[in-house]
Amino acid sequence: MSEFKLTVEEANVLDKIAEATKMDGWFHIDENLHIHDIEEPDNPVFSDDAGGVRLLEDGLAYGLDKPQSGGLNPDEIRIAEACFKRARAALPAKRVYKVPVVFEMYGTVEVEAASAEEAYDKVRDNPDDYALPDDEDCNYVDGSFRVADDDRENAVDVIEMLGCTDDNGLWLNTKADPDRHTGLTVKATVTFQRWEGDYARFNGEAEFDACDALDCMDDEKIAQVERGEPYALDDVYKTAVRLGQIHDYDGPFEVDLDEDNLSDYLEARYPEDEKEGE
Repeated sequence: MSEFKLTVEEANVLDKIAEATKMDGWFHIDENLHIHDIEEPDNPVFSDDAGGVRLLEDGLAYGLDKPQSGGLNPDEIRIAEACFKRARAALPAKRVYKVPVVFEMYGTVEVEAASAEEAYDKVRDNPDDYALPDDEDCNYVDGSFRVADDDRENAVDVIEMLGCTDDNGLWLNTKADPDRHTGLTVKATVTFQRWEGDYARFNGEAEFDACDALDCMDDEKIAQVERGEPYALDDVYKTAVRLGQIHDYDGPFEVDLDEDNLSDYLEARYPEDEKEGE
């Protein structure tokens, strides 16, 4: 997550949008360029300025090029779009995980017996002789919900991530087809750089498996990756960061994919028989 702070230009444009859309009833920017919800000053609906900008963007019912959004000129539209993009990038990715849990239910079973005491003994001594009660006849035991494994280290090993959001807040499903590319590895190398004047200098590198990141991308983006377009390659690294596979880096970087690995991946993703049927 990168640090986010409004510029004066951005604040002026956002104020104009808020006024035109009537969202100035809650959206307020103070003299220090911080955003507040004036409807709930003690309990704002967002926790930081980036969150406030995202909420304003989400509340827009019209495009920025529409008069209802404030009659913005082209420069103001550009400023607003850049601000919205920065705010999206500043917020942490939302990740969803599938965590094993256990809980208790209680219900009843029918037992043929000569007495209540005998019925009790039969179920206690031979529980496997009786089917579980139907779900509609069961009730939850209050306070019984807990993680399935009290050993945190063991539990973490089996927790699966279902997906996460990208820089635009769009959902990336990492479990759409978990077996599609099992066993494949796409070696990726990210070279970190730092600015020295007008030049980007080497500042280390790291490797990661790009297979899962590629799985999250649509066919158009994959075609851009295959062509080696820099922005598409950058997205491979950024997606891997969101998936928790490699650390984030606040600076310039370059990404390179192993050509043979990528070729194998493309063959697996687009089998020849599918191509022939197109």
